[in-house]
Amino acid sequence: MSTSLFAQLTLVKEGDIFIGTEIYNHGDTGKRCTVEILEIKPHLSKGVHCSKLKVKYNFQTKQNKQPETTETVYSSRSFWRDGVVSCASLVNAEDDQDKAFGQDTTELFNEMFSGSNGGIWNKSSYFMVFDKDKMPLEALMSNVRPTIERTWTCVNLKLEQR
Repeated sequence: MSTSLFAQLTLVKEGDIFIGTEIYNHGDTGKRCTVEILEIKPHLSKGVHCSKLKVKYNFQTKQNKQPETTETVYSSRSFWRDGVVSCASLVNAEDDQDKAFGQDTTELFNEMFSGSNGGIWNKSSYFMVFDKDKMPLEALMSNVRPTIERTWTCVNLKLEQR
């Protein structure tokens, strides 16, 4: 269940599906991709305005054991003040940075979410980028092995109309 504070930092809801254009290893495939928001939770142990999303990535270009996966991504730290972390970014970069720690989230948003799993021989990284309108802009999934890196990006994300 999302909190009202988080809902003001992004405008996504659990169950939302975003459709975009697939980019595989920096080349447009002409295929569709989807990103589904499965769960939204606050991540208070990280700092103020911090959250985590459980996301299902689905890309059409399939490679070994990829690329439909469900992962948790965490909002990135934007500011640090007097031992306190804020994951909020300022809609207007000219604003006073102290706003990132305040309760009024009208002009704040979570810009970047990231997560990873695996080890040195097979590591996967996951990202979601939000725009200043508090909506997903793109999602990226990368798999790195000692001899190869594969990257899937879902760009121009739009909320699926149901």
